[in-house]
Amino acid sequence: MLGDLDELRGPDELRATGRFGLANRLKAWIEVQDGRVVGAGQVGCGRIIVTKAGYGPASIAFTPVALPDLRPSATGSTESAT
Repeated sequence: MLGDLDELRGPDELRATGRFGLANRLKAWIEVQDGRVVGAGQVGCGRIIVTKAGYGPASIAFTPVALPDLRPSATGSTESAT
């Protein structure tokens, strides 16, 4: 469960301190003219960090392999977009 919103940090700070293993940053938008949807799109990227495992001074680092981001085309009508 999330704590207070004041405790939330941006993904760059969380990544620098090793506080997540995988995160997605996603943004979507629509363009509206005269009350109708005339355009839509999305951008985003995944972020992964090195995973370390071990006990005491003995540890090993697993370097992640990033896969291509999936970017499906926006679909919709003049009233909605998905």
